Amino acid sequence: MVAVRKVTVSHMDPNGADELARGRDAFRRGAWEEAFAALSGAAEGDELEAGDLDRLAECAHYTGRTDRCAEILYGLHSGHLSAGRVQVAAMAAYRLHMLFALKGEQTLAAGWLGRATRALADIPDCVESGYVRIAEAETTYWCGRTAESLAAARLGRALGERHADPDLTVVGLHLEGRALVRLDDVPAGLRLLDEAMAAAAAGELSPFYALWVYCSSVIACHARADIRRASEWTAAFERWARSHPAARMFSGSCHLHRAEIKQLRGAWTEAEHENRQAVELLHGLVVMDAAQARYHLAELHRLRGDHEAAEAAFAEVVQFGGDVQPGLSLLRLAQGRPDAAAAGIRRALAEPARDATARARLLPATVEIMLATGDGATARVAADELAATAATIGTPAMRALAAFADGAVRLTDGDTTGALASLRLADGIWRELDVPYERARARHLIGMVCRAAGDEDTAALDLAAATRVFAELGALTDLAAVERLLSRSGNRSAARPPDRLTVREIEVLRLVAAGKTNHAAAADLHLSEKTVARHLSNIFAKTGVGSRAAATAYAFRNDLV
Repeated sequence: MVAVRKVTVSHMDPNGADELARGRDAFRRGAWEEAFAALSGAAEGDELEAGDLDRLAECAHYTGRTDRCAEILYGLHSGHLSAGRVQVAAMAAYRLHMLFALKGEQTLAAGWLGRATRALADIPDCVESGYVRIAEAETTYWCGRTAESLAAARLGRALGERHADPDLTVVGLHLEGRALVRLDDVPAGLRLLDEAMAAAAAGELSPFYALWVYCSSVIACHARADIRRASEWTAAFERWARSHPAARMFSGSCHLHRAEIKQLRGAWTEAEHENRQAVELLHGLVVMDAAQARYHLAELHRLRGDHEAAEAAFAEVVQFGGDVQPGLSLLRLAQGRPDAAAAGIRRALAEPARDATARARLLPATVEIMLATGDGATARVAADELAATAATIGTPAMRALAAFADGAVRLTDGDTTGALASLRLADGIWRELDVPYERARARHLIGMVCRAAGDEDTAALDLAAATRVFAELGALTDLAAVERLLSRSGNRSAARPPDRLTVREIEVLRLVAAGKTNHAAAADLHLSEKTVARHLSNIFAKTGVGSRAAATAYAFRNDLV
């Protein structure tokens, strides 16, 4: 190995060799905090060879020290370039591209990828050129240029196979499969995605590329509403991440994907906690995932009827470069601003979509908003487009979303027979997938269809079933809508939270009634004391009490404890 960084010191640290050995051993074990400390200590006593600097940079990245990682990579790039080692200098430039791309600093990322590409222009048949190709495949994929992404992924994969580089081969395989899925060659694409995941699960990849394959695969599953695969791959990712506990990057992404599954399964409080953990751990490391975690938080607030918190969370999503649609438009609808909701979703639909799945993400909300604003024609067009997408993609959840949208439009059109068939299909799929919120929404509309057909008894049963689930989840907006229907027939549910307390306020009230201090309640709910105090103030205002003792009495009087 060649030393590319010299640290001038007045004397040799006698423990330097021991620290270097400890750092290398810790790196092999995946103990990156320990490795970072030991390798940094060794660097203080003597120069580090290039391989050890590589290890130090990797440890810095995994543990969230991105500035230190960039500093080391700058030195590696400069040292190798000065010595005429063009290929390894290009690899350092590629790694800087990846570092800045993950942080969301796209201009710097593009500059370093350009430097790597230019350095290798006359050396196309090398492993470093393969890594540049997969960087191009990733960049063009997220820009919507899927055919270019596919071509670059295939070139990268071929170079990986030719030079026997497993990381390059498997990541190229994954990116090729992902592009094929977007280009509607779903069976072939899924075969490649599964093959890449198998390699990651078998421990054949280095940590960074295993993380890439895991996270990208789970994201692709959620985009296609492939809940079964997303659940299986998230579980596999969790098992892998547990063997690398010291890395902020890995654990942060694991929290994000775990939150997505928990929210689908109806564990909303746990999902909120997981998302908050993801936001904290991914800040400054992976901007796209951090923005996604904030979006999930905003959606949980919206579903719970906490519009103020949802508004603030959506503002953070924008701040971190994420997309707020369709959630923001649905929030506007819940706020009683249907015109703003329609304007937002129409604007989102007018933008060019990367692919059919990205556009499909907007269509269920489009149907809901357009029906609420009386634009049944646009709702029908959106429902038909969603059905066509579901037929192509073929996942059960996408078919359930399409069936629900079709049922909602048919209900509005007065086609109770057709509406009931579609809604029962959606209900059955959500039951099999164990997605309680979406199933409760289907039962809500089934109740409305039965009522429209004059079957009040069956309607009451379906509406009551939906009410129970919405109350358990804390889906207050949906709960209020169902209870309005029940109240018209004299079957008002007793499950409605009193005085329109939010789910979070009820959680705080229960802890206060149990004798918890604000500090203890904050610890239990993973909130700040300031937030708990705000919730308590809201509880006092809504219930008309002025003390913790009175609030406790209120909680017992209303069967909240």
